[in-house]
Amino acid sequence: MIFTSKHHLKVYGGSSLTIGDDTFSPSHRIRNLGFHMDQHMTIIDHVTAVCSACNYHLYRLSSIRHYLITEAAKSAVNALVTSRLDYCNSLLHNIPLSQTARLQRVQNNTARLITRTSKHDHITPVFKELHWLPVESRIDFIVLVVTFKCISGLAPSYLAQLVQQRKRDGRLRHNYAPTLHKGTTNKCIGDLAFGAAAPRLWNELLVNIRATVTLSMFRKCLKIKKNLFIRHFN
Repeated sequence: MIFTSKHHLKVYGGSSLTIGDDTFSPSHRIRNLGFHMDQHMTIIDHVTAVCSACNYHLYRLSSIRHYLITEAAKSAVNALVTSRLDYCNSLLHNIPLSQTARLQRVQNNTARLITRTSKHDHITPVFKELHWLPVESRIDFIVLVVTFKCISGLAPSYLAQLVQQRKRDGRLRHNYAPTLHKGTTNKCIGDLAFGAAAPRLWNELLVNIRATVTLSMFRKCLKIKKNLFIRHFN
């Protein structure tokens, strides 16, 4: 597969690889570790696959929902639907809003199935009851958690090398909370990368959140002090 923009597709579209007597042409889309990619990195194929699988399982679960207690319904949904929404969702940062909206509709239907809420009722109280973050905030949350692991030495080296801390001045108290260096990127494509998204989201955090030592405390502070819930549900 050749990853390129639609503008450059005419230049590289006819490229092929010849090995011996065999000639291989580039694929338009591939699947790698369950994540669907196309040559333009639009993520549309992956979102379509996730929505299709989730809607299928929601349909099956809806037929037996009245036999299940709420806790059992939550467990089934987490295993069959939520796990698919969360899988590789850090790669979905900053995707077009039209694609985020498709995933959000699936999450809304999932919440309604668990709580047996009518489709005409407002979804915000349902999310608040379940203590769920919307899709877009959930993606940001995962990116920030991975960033914390990179800074704390808890992430693999291939991820940790994508973020660089700025030099600290030990004389200033706020410098005990690390900030990250953000390099120059292409706004159309480069800002989608983890190396660009992580510094931007991390540097926007409050100082006391960035100074957190343990992962569990960071996750807790991120939800409460960054007001991820308050911002959406109040």
